[in-house]
Amino acid sequence: MDEDGFEQKIQQFFEEDSLHAKINRTALGLEVRITLDHFMGHTGARLVNKQGREINVHPETEKYYFKLCSLIYEYTSAYGKKPEMEAMKEKWATPARKAYFKND
Repeated sequence: MDEDGFEQKIQQFFEEDSLHAKINRTALGLEVRITLDHFMGHTGARLVNKQGREINVHPETEKYYFKLCSLIYEYTSAYGKKPEMEAMKEKWATPARKAYFKND
């Protein structure tokens, strides 16, 4: 393997790892926000879990969900689909997104 190709693979690994870490932090932050919103009784937006249970959340939490979706899309576009990313993406959804994919 030539040296340039090797360096490029190392750089790609660290870029992928960095984005993956950012996604994990955002997913954890989303879970914490959802839990706090549930216990504090925040309303204004809704998220739906895999089982179809709707949970009232603060509108900022919904924005955080969209941030996570955006990061996962960025990761998938750059590195391809991975089962763990798909699982994170499908864990929560907005009611409209859940209804759209239910009809497929």
